[in-house]
Amino acid sequence: MRIGKKLCKGIEKQKALAAIFLMLFLMIFFDTRFYTTYNLLDMLNSAAILEMLAFGVTLVIICGGVDFSIGAMMSLSGIITIKLMDYLPLWAAILAAVACGALVGFVNGFLVVRQKTEPFIITLGMGLLLKGIAQQITDAHPVPAKNLSFMKIANGKIIAGIPNLIIFMLVLLVIFFCILRFTSFGRNCYAIGGDYNVAVQSGIKAEKIKWTTFVICGAAGRWQPFAACCSLHG
Repeated sequence: MRIGKKLCKGIEKQKALAAIFLMLFLMIFFDTRFYTTYNLLDMLNSAAILEMLAFGVTLVIICGGVDFSIGAMMSLSGIITIKLMDYLPLWAAILAAVACGALVGFVNGFLVVRQKTEPFIITLGMGLLLKGIAQQITDAHPVPAKNLSFMKIANGKIIAGIPNLIIFMLVLLVIFFCILRFTSFGRNCYAIGGDYNVAVQSGIKAEKIKWTTFVICGAAGRWQPFAACCSLHG
């Protein structure tokens, strides 16, 4: 009885998740070829880019903020990487895109944390600004990548035919889970999001931690080598 009550309470709290599991269960009884290896890997591969971006945004949201500029910055990072590959080695071009993403996150954090501005407005405006910069650099035309090694980072398959994007996404999932679950930084993020003033009075360096989450979020779509070339698909 207790297990049943707990299960009902869990379903009531997580209605959307329960609905998803119900649909997945019902798919077993229909001949749709949904549960095939190709289809499952294709779905995971398609969702991997957004999931990796979500890891960084999750930290900001837990701290009570939001970042709408990450999608535009990911696209801009791909353009920056492709442009710099004509002058720099591939690894250096990717690191430059990572640095740009972290810089944008730093600016967002400064305006939100130090200047006490609304993150919704700041990050939305930053996203529009970055999109304009990207269009200015490319003259609103597609920018093809000539380096095949660069494209293989995201589109290749290294382990047992599993797309690289899925592997990278799973690795990052474990990393961010460990950060939030087992580190003082993760616990402090929850404390700041729960009550900012109480966290400050408890001795937590709330400004520093919240600012850091914006920097991580800003780099989250760019610090992986594949993210820059992934943005070409968006």
